[in-house]
Amino acid sequence: MILGVPLFGSRISPHFGNSSTFAVYEVHDQRICKKHIWRFGQFPFEHPMGLARQIAESDIHILICGGIQKQCKEWLIKHGKSVWENYRGEAEQVVTSLLASEALFQKLQTARNGGR
Repeated sequence: MILGVPLFGSRISPHFGNSSTFAVYEVHDQRICKKHIWRFGQFPFEHPMGLARQIAESDIHILICGGIQKQCKEWLIKHGKSVWENYRGEAEQVVTSLLASEALFQKLQTARNGGR
């Protein structure tokens, strides 16, 4: 499973559309196996939907973010991505905490199986 997190430094970006750096975590057996950093440049998109389109075309299954525009969230969900919003803090700590939580791990598994 692949998780994506928009960054502000090493923290989860407070707003999805304002991030030009993205952490991508490959997760297996409730732990992070690989981490990649995507850099889009200083202002890569005129509108947050540009970033949403980039994510929709990627292998990311779950977007973990701070705030996100309703239009972007709905569009990502329509294109098969799970969107978990209103998270904050150090990105890797948040992802590790989510993976350690049994209830949230079950949510991850459900997302991985397409909601089944």
